[in-house]
Amino acid sequence: MKKNLRSCIEQPEYSEAVCFLDMNGYDWIEASGMKPDLGHKKSAHLTAAWRFAQTARVRIPLETSDLSGYRYLTFSAFAVQGAGGSFALRFESDETAGGESGYSCLLPITRNGWNDYRVELPTLAARKSPAGWNHITGIVMDCAVGGQANSTATTLCFDNFYLWETLAPQIYVKMPELKGAAMFSRTAAYAVVDRKRLPIAPDADPAARPFEADGVLWLPMAPIAAAIAHRAVVDNKANTLSFTYRRKKYAFSGDSEAYTVDGEKNRLGFLPRIAGGTLFFPAQYVMEFFRWRQIFTSSLGLVILSNRRNVFDAARDAGLLWQLNAEITFVQPTAERVVEDLHRKIPNADRCRLLLTHDEWFALRRAAKKPSEERRLMELVKKKYGKQTDAYKGAPSGDTAWATCENIIAWSALYRVTGERSYALRVLDEMNALARLDGWGAEKSVHDALAVGYACAIGYDWCRQTWTEAQKAPLERAMLRFALRPGVDCLRGLGRMWHAGTSEAAENLCALVALALALAEAYPETSYRVFRFGGSSLVSCFAAYAPDGGYPEGIAAWEKATRALALTIAMLRSACGTDYGFASAPGFAQTALFGQNLETKNGMWNLCGAKARMLDTSVFGWFSLTYGNETFAWLRRQDLLAGKKTVSPYDLVFYRPLGLTESPVLPLDSVRRRAGIVTLRSAWGEDACFVGLHGGSNHEVGGALDAGSFCLEMGGVRFLSACGDAIADPMLRRRAEWQNTVTVDPQDAPYPDQNPQAVAAITEAKSAPDRAFAAVDLGGISDKLLRAKRGALLYAHRSVAVVQDEMQLAEAGVVVWSACTEATVIRNGGRYLLLERDGKTLLCRIYGGGTSKFEVLPIGGTPFSRLVIRVEAKDRVRLAVAFALTDAPDAKLYELQPMTKWEMLQ
Repeated sequence: MKKNLRSCIEQPEYSEAVCFLDMNGYDWIEASGMKPDLGHKKSAHLTAAWRFAQTARVRIPLETSDLSGYRYLTFSAFAVQGAGGSFALRFESDETAGGESGYSCLLPITRNGWNDYRVELPTLAARKSPAGWNHITGIVMDCAVGGQANSTATTLCFDNFYLWETLAPQIYVKMPELKGAAMFSRTAAYAVVDRKRLPIAPDADPAARPFEADGVLWLPMAPIAAAIAHRAVVDNKANTLSFTYRRKKYAFSGDSEAYTVDGEKNRLGFLPRIAGGTLFFPAQYVMEFFRWRQIFTSSLGLVILSNRRNVFDAARDAGLLWQLNAEITFVQPTAERVVEDLHRKIPNADRCRLLLTHDEWFALRRAAKKPSEERRLMELVKKKYGKQTDAYKGAPSGDTAWATCENIIAWSALYRVTGERSYALRVLDEMNALARLDGWGAEKSVHDALAVGYACAIGYDWCRQTWTEAQKAPLERAMLRFALRPGVDCLRGLGRMWHAGTSEAAENLCALVALALALAEAYPETSYRVFRFGGSSLVSCFAAYAPDGGYPEGIAAWEKATRALALTIAMLRSACGTDYGFASAPGFAQTALFGQNLETKNGMWNLCGAKARMLDTSVFGWFSLTYGNETFAWLRRQDLLAGKKTVSPYDLVFYRPLGLTESPVLPLDSVRRRAGIVTLRSAWGEDACFVGLHGGSNHEVGGALDAGSFCLEMGGVRFLSACGDAIADPMLRRRAEWQNTVTVDPQDAPYPDQNPQAVAAITEAKSAPDRAFAAVDLGGISDKLLRAKRGALLYAHRSVAVVQDEMQLAEAGVVVWSACTEATVIRNGGRYLLLERDGKTLLCRIYGGGTSKFEVLPIGGTPFSRLVIRVEAKDRVRLAVAFALTDAPDAKLYELQPMTKWEMLQ
């Protein structure tokens, strides 16, 4: 079908801007700690200059303001000597003026000169106990918290601050770097050309996105022609493209290498490729055709054609690049569109819409009646949750614990797959017991109430076909009053929804989407508000996964967030027929492998105080279905067959037959630089060696003071790991002494024994078939260090592990090396230890570190012992500890040498 491409260019309707802070006010500028400045002006006659050297924190006092009706805040700041820095912005919401409660975010200073900011207010993280967006008493900006790397020479000059009720102009609309440029993303079916957004294919086919084939990057010409050429027409059935550019008429076809210029035939030298009904051409050809000089690419998948040299810096502008990528990847639909898509896809209010449609459930039921994998999974679910279990036979509990929620979901799935109405009636009884309660705890924790709300939404959607209107009515009222309405109030800024971090936010938004979709007919106005206020909030939840699928908040938080976001995407697809681009979020397709990398037969690597248990991988089937990679479903199925993990209803929901006939080949080593996590393995078998090294940020949400911490398994036995939740006190649990890391002159509790703001970046990581190593920079863990790094090495055909520290101290001090173990110490020879666990013996030997020796300190109330090495140092320290499975204490495991020589080891 032919279509004029210019009609596809988006024409967004922005709400009216309200000037929130007018910079033409000398009094309040000086009262905040800033100075009026006439040298850098934009909208106002002057700007407010914040000089970092004079004050690290400024506070703009406000009369109590109600911002609950506003969606966005926009402003500009002129930076002098500030590129690469950042500052924290906090909306103070405290009963006491100057209090610490409020809503905050960290904003990057991407360049010297004007920086434009667009802040989505409902997505900001709650700090302490804010009173709500209807009680804002000030704006606080800080350049010293959160580990920012700022120069004291930096000055920021702020222009007016504006508030927007609904939609504010996107960042790219005002960026001079993108004027006349074309921006694509490998994750997006949209493009931005000359600062205008439009779909790559006229029908916004998600398959129409840039790709690489045979080492060549292929880009579409259609959106470029629509924005900067004339009379651009595409025919997605005939696979043709025509347009007028520089007074010449061009015509291309997907069936021929020939193209015409003013009717005369020419040859391309290649055949255009077709994706999503759109023609794609080599990026180099596109660049030369439209006379651009540069191609910029980033690890997120961004591709920018421009005439500017070094239009962006991938490292410096990482935050800005993610935001740009998000704005062309995610559709961010209006609430009206979501509701229209729902009613178009599911016109019958009684039909299933969450995760699976009515027809998909019937197909699964038919398959489960025959001897098949579906039937085997159904029998496993029945064995765990069926009629013979105590939970099913017992009286409805009315308990809001997760066990009740899990049962509701499982019984609902069993009703859909077996057709036995008794399961639907059991769900009805349990939900009636919940509906008779006075509430689901939203006044204390909206998160807990929404967890119950999610389970009830699933149960209601899957079983309501068997219930009468009189039976459904009290359940609908309970879900509205106890979960949906409190959640919407939080989205609107009238309550506290989540602390900093994305895992709790992801679970809350997943529950709200489930409730809104399930109750769209019963309570259309409240459901509408979920999509109005919460739809784009999902975007911020995906930011943690960019660019490589790593997750900096820890593996337990990863498990919750990933499951919730996968379920959210699945619900949008089943109910609305589209995921609005969320499945294309940078890194999300790779994140299932991140979880697999951090798990062994002994459970997950218990970072950040987590428990060393098996990961919940019940949504791995969804990853295989969505991204066409059967590896994840195969891994999940093998874990179920081996009894390592128990079945979940989601195994039925996301089941598809596998084409794999043998074990997939997984990489032995993984590096997630943004998350600061490296894992090295000898193999993927039961008796493999595993070394994990953690850098990351000590100030990360939910994190511990564990920069440099490591985990060690040899021969399939976990010998060294952090204490995790074995330490009862959550505050003590964060200390470095209960991790496997290093400190310098550590202070006793309650003072921190590592710098809470330290950031330990991965500096190198290399792999070869017989060895692998990685190193992290630990220079920031203590003010007493000039420089430091820790390396982890697996060599000698990956049978010997080494953890080595190289440090230069600013002054004499004591370096304390520590590791925690549940193994039995069978011999302490001073410079060596023999540990025994599960019938295997590990030799730990010290190299370097002067005359230092092992100390073994029991940790009271836990099964752990702490292994400690103390090194008294004047200036430089090189300390290595080597590990191997042997009971020979004299065995030579390693020869001490600089880490720079590790690459040459055999």
